[in-house]
Amino acid sequence: MRHGSPALVTLAPDGPAAFRDRYELIYRHRAACPQALWQAEHTRLALLVLDAHGEAGRPWLPLMMDAYSRAVAGYTLCLEAPTPRQTALALRQAMGRKQQAAWPVCGMPDVLDVAHGRDCTSPPREQVAAALHVPLVVASVGRPQGRGKVARRLGTVHTACRAALPGSLRQGHPTTAPRLSLSELDTTRGDDCLRSDNHRRHHATGLAPIKAWLGHGWLPRMPNRREELALVLVLVAPSRRVRRDGVPWQGLR
Repeated sequence: MRHGSPALVTLAPDGPAAFRDRYELIYRHRAACPQALWQAEHTRLALLVLDAHGEAGRPWLPLMMDAYSRAVAGYTLCLEAPTPRQTALALRQAMGRKQQAAWPVCGMPDVLDVAHGRDCTSPPREQVAAALHVPLVVASVGRPQGRGKVARRLGTVHTACRAALPGSLRQGHPTTAPRLSLSELDTTRGDDCLRSDNHRRHHATGLAPIKAWLGHGWLPRMPNRREELALVLVLVAPSRRVRRDGVPWQGLR
């Protein structure tokens, strides 16, 4: 049917976007066991933190979540918009063994479901996925359907940050003066806001995410060598633009 024909207008009086949202068939990625599917997403927290110069800024949170258990597998915090390297740091943390005994999630997922953004779908990310034998599923542009689990998890992080931390934002304005740095947010308050839900009963599964991830005992698929974890960062090389006067390097030409 030709786009814009009278029949299409009749079927979609509110426009093609509204018609699609109401009637489009959505394939929801379901995981049958832990590590079967991880979902990657990022958000900007409703919170102000202090940078190295004491200036306030809103941090970004790239996050990896196990879809079966709803356990956070890894994350990173940054003040700039997420780049492939920031997402790689979150993935590297997710796959590696954690220092915290209460955070056992590790290993390699069977499938990685990522948002359609430059930080998740860049050629280096595809190289990393190929090197680690982890297939990528890339969401459609502007189509969040099927990614509700990770979106709801990010929503709980927003709520926890607003309730517990100095510098939290309401309607765009801080309720208290910001006092935390990025590292303090992670090391001193990370359990409160970023990892606390791992140990709370989830309404859909009936279990705390960590208990659901542990199950009845199993061994996660780990990288064969420590060097494979390094691949996650090594393959994320910054692009270089060749100019008439040479290749820029560290701000020099």
